[in-house]
Amino acid sequence: MARGLDPAIARLRAIIDRDGLAIMSVGYGPCDVPGCTEPPNPFPWTYTIGLWRSGLPELVVMGLSIELASEGILTVVDERDDGADLEEGDELAVGDLRLRLSWVPAQWVAADPDRIGRWFAVERRFSEPPMFEQVVVADPDGRFPDDADHSSSFHATQPLLCVDPFSYPPRPNREQRRRRPPRAA
Repeated sequence: MARGLDPAIARLRAIIDRDGLAIMSVGYGPCDVPGCTEPPNPFPWTYTIGLWRSGLPELVVMGLSIELASEGILTVVDERDDGADLEEGDELAVGDLRLRLSWVPAQWVAADPDRIGRWFAVERRFSEPPMFEQVVVADPDGRFPDDADHSSSFHATQPLLCVDPFSYPPRPNREQRRRRPPRAA
């Protein structure tokens, strides 16, 4: 391990070196900083670190359970590993799970780089954020958030970042930022 490297970052790098990616989940409950008591975010998200090393966009899933988000991400990664040339708008079906890839504007990261803070810490590329694609999951009836008859309750926490890259997840207000425990050095 490099001298002075945060052990958590070193572990993530080792996972990426071994598996080709790491999956980060944010906003699902208390943070990993000792003493942190932040409640779950109403719009949690899950994203990848490491796919850009293979020339692929990183992936993000908004608002779904960690299990469903991870399953969606790994499905896309496995399909690409098997040679599928997946692009924005492409749909996949695995069992009962239907997925669609959606482009994520660069403004999603630019508006709040902390949304993918671990990505920057692991990759140490502070001037050039990665390209992202959103993995969108269909409701149990196979409808996506942009379908006219989609299930609003299922998709309420799965906003389309291509439609609104600024609002999700919401940035903490000043009072919330002040209450955060200091970051580990």
